[in-house]
Amino acid sequence: YEGGLGSGDFSDYGVASGLAETMLAFIAEGQMPPAASDPECRDYHGSDFMFLPEDRYDMLATWVAEGTPEGDPADAVTVEAPSEELEDADVTIHLGAAYTPSFSDPSQPGNEYRCFVLDPGLSEDAYITAMQPIIDNRAMVHHVVLYTVRPGASISPADADADGFDCINGEEYRYVDAMLGGWAPGALPIELDEGLGMKLEADDVLIVQMHYYDGGGLEEVDDQSGYAFRLTDEVETEVRLEGPGIYNFTIPAGAESYSAEGSEAIPQAIDLRIYSVFPHMHVLGSGFRAWVELPDGSEQCLVSSDRYDFENQQTYLFTEPVEVPGGSTVHYECTWNNSESNPDRIIDPPQDTRYGERTDEEMCFFFMLLSYE
Repeated sequence: YEGGLGSGDFSDYGVASGLAETMLAFIAEGQMPPAASDPECRDYHGSDFMFLPEDRYDMLATWVAEGTPEGDPADAVTVEAPSEELEDADVTIHLGAAYTPSFSDPSQPGNEYRCFVLDPGLSEDAYITAMQPIIDNRAMVHHVVLYTVRPGASISPADADADGFDCINGEEYRYVDAMLGGWAPGALPIELDEGLGMKLEADDVLIVQMHYYDGGGLEEVDDQSGYAFRLTDEVETEVRLEGPGIYNFTIPAGAESYSAEGSEAIPQAIDLRIYSVFPHMHVLGSGFRAWVELPDGSEQCLVSSDRYDFENQQTYLFTEPVEVPGGSTVHYECTWNNSESNPDRIIDPPQDTRYGERTDEEMCFFFMLLSYE
């Protein structure tokens, strides 16, 4: 669409008709649309943009086979394209100054984790109803994580260095209270359903963790990213972000499909609602799934895809929350391709790969927006 990330406006008949056969080939090869969770597992907002059902592919193939006839413009359907920016933000904050990563740690080649302390400037309590990072240098921002600072922690914007502090080994956790949000390439703004919100106290201070990555050839190496929020005074339900994941895995060199599974048991006395799931891996990721096993042994699917695209990581905001009664178990699984058939691999030839924060290491997290009963 016009103004999108790609160079072509496929809402234009001439462009779409001229590239129709190429479009069909890319879809058949699994290169387009970018990998996303199958809404047949669980529907989510924006699924019609992110996932192409088989019947829609058949429709496109028929159109191509019939010579791409042009329809009547009067029958055109108005489609609202997704935006990567949060509109009507109430608060925006940025790094205090442009930061230039040095990438100087020989033990972390091409990677730098930098944490910055930011003040949202609230005079009273508020609830976040929507948020989105403002990414300055997309060429080197690998991911962003946002935390609140623990009350009484010995760090504040007034005494923090404008250049932040190194945090590739989790140095920020001594200050952290809770995780508020995260971003990875492809992610769209998080806009919660009406009545939901994440609480910010009036005196809350934030830490933003920036992961910078230089795979070679960076032309601009400074960054002054930020965060945008939409706020309200009160909500019906307070939600929080939690990120279960797997740490103890080794992906064998040459393995074309290697999976690891984790689980979290929900205490009998606690009922949950799950509103969204954000699966996160690095460049070896090739598939993911998460599901709930209920006390009676039945299962509810949360997210599922046999494809994964590091450049298209999404928070799947469900159209209806998932009710998880106490005594259930939340399961999650990541699959990786650590073979030469993976064109996105960084290490060549492939080597055994373990959990780590660098881009050439791997992760398996499923960040979930929850509320407790």
